[in-house]
Amino acid sequence: MDKNVGRFNRLLRIGIGSVLLIVGILSFTGAIPTGSATAILAFQFIVILIGAILSVTGLLQTCPVYTALGTNTR
Repeated sequence: MDKNVGRFNRLLRIGIGSVLLIVGILSFTGAIPTGSATAILAFQFIVILIGAILSVTGLLQTCPVYTALGTNTR
């Protein structure tokens, strides 16, 4: 895949993705008290998933959505 994520976009993705991963994992492990409802568990999973996607696309400098839309921020 061609690289289509520029420097600023990459740093933003890695930063926000890392924060979401940390918050999601801490919430899941109970370090951040949230409760135990099923909706909370689903929310934690979604936060971790979004954080992982942002981090990976930032690290690889490739975004499949950008490729599909023909966008390039490099």
